Amino acid sequence: MHPLDQAAALLAEPSPDVTETPARIEELNLCAYAVTEHITSLQDEAGRHEEAATAGASAESNDAKRKARRAELLRADDGYNAVRAEIQAADSYRVRLDERAARLRREFRLELIRLERSTNV
Repeated sequence: MHPLDQAAALLAEPSPDVTETPARIEELNLCAYAVTEHITSLQDEAGRHEEAATAGASAESNDAKRKARRAELLRADDGYNAVRAEIQAADSYRVRLDERAARLRREFRLELIRLERSTNV
């Protein structure tokens, strides 16, 4: 399963029971790691597009013109723009996975504290 599809599926699931929370936190963390690896591979691909644009702009006479030409080439590169959009979407999923895992960790700790207090009474 593609990391972004897995992330969407995990984020769509309802909050787990207390007994299932540690396993869900682990799932979220593993998925966030897979999404991070996917982002890294996408950034490598974007880097190749940037290198090609830099090479295409190298014929310009000065640095300002080279930078402007490089930016122009990248704006016109549909593949580069698609990769950048996918990076943004993947990063959004990664953040949401991290936030969900953090929220579940907090809720689980609070539930453990409640259980401890109720048994100590």
